[in-house]
Amino acid sequence: MKRFLPRLRRLIVSRLFPTACAVGCILSPLRGYGAMSLGPRPIAASSSSFHVSVLYTWSAILAIVFASVIGDVLLARAMKQVGDVGALWRRVGLVAVIGRTLGNPNFLLGVTAMGVAFFSLLFALSWGDVSLVAPAAASLTFIGNAVAAKIFLHEKVDRRRWIAASLVAAGVALLAG
Repeated sequence: MKRFLPRLRRLIVSRLFPTACAVGCILSPLRGYGAMSLGPRPIAASSSSFHVSVLYTWSAILAIVFASVIGDVLLARAMKQVGDVGALWRRVGLVAVIGRTLGNPNFLLGVTAMGVAFFSLLFALSWGDVSLVAPAAASLTFIGNAVAAKIFLHEKVDRRRWIAASLVAAGVALLAG
């Protein structure tokens, strides 16, 4: 475990997150600050610790959204490259479908990004309330997916989806305020 955490930290910092998200969400709890600290926790939270907790919570929410959107885009691109799974299964069999899917680098990177999103969710839930973290992460991911689908996958996102995304954004603003 002592060798695993530094390797994981190097992987996350160098490849998967921008530095700001990595510092706020990953590095500081591994060094003993925040919710992962083994020392005694204060009974009454001070104003500065409250602000740090809010900063950690929102940085983790942004890490969830960032990693989830990247994972969704990479998984969608991988499955479009694999093709129609049903037709492929009928033509060459299940083992070939699994091999073609697992052999796609976009699929593997997408699954890795989804794993990062999951662990970021665990950090966020350790710092903030589930009534804030879950809806904020889900709704901001919805907005991020609409934008990323338009930009990276060249999907047609119609007016109704943009209206829904803006209503979701308004809901997140009400939730955060």
